[in-house]
Amino acid sequence: MPGDAARNGSGFIDGEYPLAHNDSMSDAEQESTISQVTERLAARFPDEPRHRIESIVGEEYHSLDTGRIRIYVPTLVENSARSRLHREAGRPADGE
Repeated sequence: MPGDAARNGSGFIDGEYPLAHNDSMSDAEQESTISQVTERLAARFPDEPRHRIESIVGEEYHSLDTGRIRIYVPTLVENSARSRLHREAGRPADGE
C-alpha cells in the first residue's frame, strides 16, 4: 500500500506520490492523483460507472486539499472514496 511504503530518495514514495510540501498540489499532480486513485477503485468496483467513481474521488480530494501536510492526501482520498462506494453500494467495507 502506498502509505506503508518507504521513501525511495527520489522525492516520491514508491515512485507514485509526491512527498509533503506546504503549497497546494499543481493541477498536474492533482489530476495524476485523482486518476491513479480512480483507476484502482474502478478495478475494485467494476459495476460502478467510472464517472461516478471519479466524481467521488474528486470530492474526497477537494475535502482534504487544504491541509498543510500533503503526503497522506492520496491515501486518505482513496480510503474515504472506497468507504463511500461501499456504503452507497450497500456492501460492507473492507475488513468487516
